[in-house]
Amino acid sequence: MANQTTVKKTSSKAQTEKPIQKPENWDAYEFEYIGDRVKEARISTGKTREEMATKFGISLAQYSNIEREASSSLKVLCSVINYLAEKHQINPAWIFLKDNNGVPFHLEETKTIDSMVAELNKLVSPHGMMVNLVSKA
Repeated sequence: MANQTTVKKTSSKAQTEKPIQKPENWDAYEFEYIGDRVKEARISTGKTREEMATKFGISLAQYSNIEREASSSLKVLCSVINYLAEKHQINPAWIFLKDNNGVPFHLEETKTIDSMVAELNKLVSPHGMMVNLVSKA
């Protein structure tokens, strides 16, 4: 039955469709951890499931499915992860990579030398000091 072909009639043409077959090692594709990580990320933001469902215009049940099994619509899942990254600096790689050891939970901010000097000056200025960049001669 795995090689069965179905024929779907559209307008005046007949179109042949083959059923999607799962790979033999389908059990190796475990995605439940994504839902668990979305839940952990949401909790870290202080948002409720209800707030997240409202934010994305979906029902509470649909949002709960994302956290339970990550089998909701890919469009909604990507929207949730994009929101967590943009608004709460949650690293999408931390959510998606099965082996996320060493992957930071939060996105790391890229700093320029000028922004680091400015931060240092905020820290040392109350003590009457100032940091300046000096080029090598």
